[in-house]
Amino acid sequence: MYFRGIKQYSIEHSENKLVKLLSKIKFKPIFIIQITTRGDECDTIHNGLSKIDSYYNSLSTEIKEILQFEILTEVNSDREFFQKKKISFPIKTIIVPKNYYTKNNAKLKARALQYMINKRNKEMKKLENCYIIHFDAESTITSKNLITLIYMTLIQPNKLILQGPITYPVNYFKSSIFSRQMEALRPWNCYECLANTRSSYPYHLHGSNLVIRADIEYKIGWDYKDIDGYPIVAEDLFFGIKATFILGKDVFGWHGAELYEQPALTLLASLSQRIRWIRGSLQALYSVPDWDSYQKISSKDKRVFQSRVKGKMYLYAMGFLPATITVGILLYTILFSILSGLNSNDLLQIVSTYQVNIDKYQANMVPDWLMNLTMLGAILWLLTIQIGLYHNIKSIEMNRSKRILEHLKIFLITPIVTIFDTGIVFYTLIRWSLGNRKATWIITPKSVIF
Repeated sequence: MYFRGIKQYSIEHSENKLVKLLSKIKFKPIFIIQITTRGDECDTIHNGLSKIDSYYNSLSTEIKEILQFEILTEVNSDREFFQKKKISFPIKTIIVPKNYYTKNNAKLKARALQYMINKRNKEMKKLENCYIIHFDAESTITSKNLITLIYMTLIQPNKLILQGPITYPVNYFKSSIFSRQMEALRPWNCYECLANTRSSYPYHLHGSNLVIRADIEYKIGWDYKDIDGYPIVAEDLFFGIKATFILGKDVFGWHGAELYEQPALTLLASLSQRIRWIRGSLQALYSVPDWDSYQKISSKDKRVFQSRVKGKMYLYAMGFLPATITVGILLYTILFSILSGLNSNDLLQIVSTYQVNIDKYQANMVPDWLMNLTMLGAILWLLTIQIGLYHNIKSIEMNRSKRILEHLKIFLITPIVTIFDTGIVFYTLIRWSLGNRKATWIITPKSVIF
């Protein structure tokens, strides 16, 4: 998957190519960067927009003419904030009315997104000429990637929903080292997204760096019912699943333009993210079989959908047991060996005792074939973390020694952090199986309060 996708993962196209393309197409497209927030994230949004503002005036007139910016929020004061800020491009701030209700009484982010597509459908004449670029509050994009995103969208007219890679260099070193390790896996997941756009169901779909043609977004919609009294917390996954059932998997594409975002700042925030993702997937497995669109697909496609979503979750959770056993044996033998060596006042005794003990416990507890298989899995896991870390820090200005040091630190703490990472998934699956359907969406903090 990695070697097949490495060339398409991140793509670059020149501004001249895009301008030439715009001169040839028969219609004038509109690209709307839509930042969706629950409100009170103005400073974070402004930081991202400021990076775009730093190059906006240098863009060709042809490109600026097709770009629009919208902030979708539930807080009235957000509009006043951006009216006072001096930014080169106009920003339209849309307030979701407090008394707005959807047909299915959607809540959280889905409610706001549904309000926006209904509003846009009333106000725009040709939705098929409009593309919505979904941003989160902290999202930002470079000029090269913005140009690439537009270019790749326009040259793939049959791809109506497109994704691209997301990396997490924004305020990277303000994040705890535990969160930095956990966030290193996320760019790797983008390789899965790339693979899914070619041949599979979207058992994972980004909520940002997502480009959707406006008429398709309106057709699919974001209006999802509560499940056991709790709102949907993975509306992006639900949207991708519904789009696949209605339009087929061939509508998904890959634009390859990288979006920059901020990692979770604390271990607790990272764990909360995992809980929300897993519960969102469980909500999908629990509710999707009742959809009319699901009933219309073939039995084979139903099995593929179920196996894809379940497989990703269960394989993730299954990492908890071998990680815990491996780290437990490792810590026990190290401690026992150190104590033995201290008693004999012989440093070499520590090393030899450790080797004897690790061989003894490994032989007694784990057969050779299983240990070899586990070691292979561990090596692959470490490689995925290091590849994801490379993507997260490649755009950060730092010297080579600091870059190498970060890779080394993340490598060393990976075994321990993996217990927390996979353990919270394991715990969430157990609680769901016992009937706990609670699902909440807590915004990941964007700043540390001391």
